[in-house]
Amino acid sequence: YIKIDVDHLGTLFVDGFRHKSDNGTYKNIFSISRYVGMSRMLNLFFNLYMKEHLNNKFSSTYTVFSGGDDLFVIMPWNGVIDFMEDMYTAFRSFVCENPDIHFSAGIELAKETFPMQKAAARAEEHIEKAKENGRNRVYYFHTMEYEKLREIHDVTRWFIDKLQNKESNINRSFIYRLLHYTREALAFKKQRGNNIK
Repeated sequence: YIKIDVDHLGTLFVDGFRHKSDNGTYKNIFSISRYVGMSRMLNLFFNLYMKEHLNNKFSSTYTVFSGGDDLFVIMPWNGVIDFMEDMYTAFRSFVCENPDIHFSAGIELAKETFPMQKAAARAEEHIEKAKENGRNRVYYFHTMEYEKLREIHDVTRWFIDKLQNKESNINRSFIYRLLHYTREALAFKKQRGNNIK
């Protein structure tokens, strides 16, 4: 379950239509046509471009809603990182790499039998956690910057390749041991306090 929402949209509409003059002061050049134009462009991205992209590349995805400045989709867990990378890259290109226009995302993993309303509510909670930590971030087990997803993706692919290679020393029991050690480390950290790295 993936929810995406553009950050500070109200502020963008107010402060995004200012022009810096030669003397260094800002002049508000807001107008109804600019407001409508920006709204239509955001809707174009989420309602048309992303829907077509999902249909072409992520055909197993179910779009709950897509339009305005947000998106909510349900997709297989193994396509999440690929989708988020595509989404981030496409949006950065769409806004011409403007550092002030970005989005936050919340991802909830759940089994198909888990109630959709609860999963959607958790994804919404995850968006809020991402925004609390500076926005322009994604909550995927914990809050992180989008570039971190690329690292997770690369490490995951490395493990998958090793598992599929019969000559590799890495097998499923090794992965389970890593998971066990990770859980023990997290439990120890929780017991002793968060001051332990």
